[in-house]
Amino acid sequence: MEQKELNETLFTKALETQHNAFLWVGVAPEFIMRPNFLTSNSR
Repeated sequence: MEQKELNETLFTKALETQHNAFLWVGVAPEFIMRPNFLTSNSR
């Protein structure tokens, strides 16, 4: 029983990590593009 719970916890953590990775892949370009866009506009 404990082993099963441990496996489920690890699986959930792995899913959360993977989900966060997908979020970062989607959001990182925004963070990279926007500051450059804003600084070039303010000049």
